[in-house]
Amino acid sequence: FDEAIRLADRIAIMRDGRIVQVGTAEELIVSPADDYVANFTRDAPRARILSARAIMRAVAGAAQVDGSVDAGAKVCDFAAALEAANLPFAVIEKGRVIGLVDRAAVMAVLVGARLRER
Repeated sequence: FDEAIRLADRIAIMRDGRIVQVGTAEELIVSPADDYVANFTRDAPRARILSARAIMRAVAGAAQVDGSVDAGAKVCDFAAALEAANLPFAVIEKGRVIGLVDRAAVMAVLVGARLRER
């Protein structure tokens, strides 16, 4: 899986000669088709694969933030800055806020916790 992440935009996971799931590394981790795919991707370097979009939570009204991060930014690229901040970061896509990402979400990725249902 690590080599596939480095070489491909999309990955096919096969079992017993049939394709179980095809998707980006992030899609395979966030929405595994079954337990086989979840187990196959269990040890993947999540901080290098998952984006702010994948771990953000919805914005409920106005929110105070300490900064912003592009929706496609990988967790490893903004984790230290967010840890040093007092408030969540706004997740920005096409110039607008689409969600918030906070320390708890980053810590969950870094310690390998399962992603919650979105």
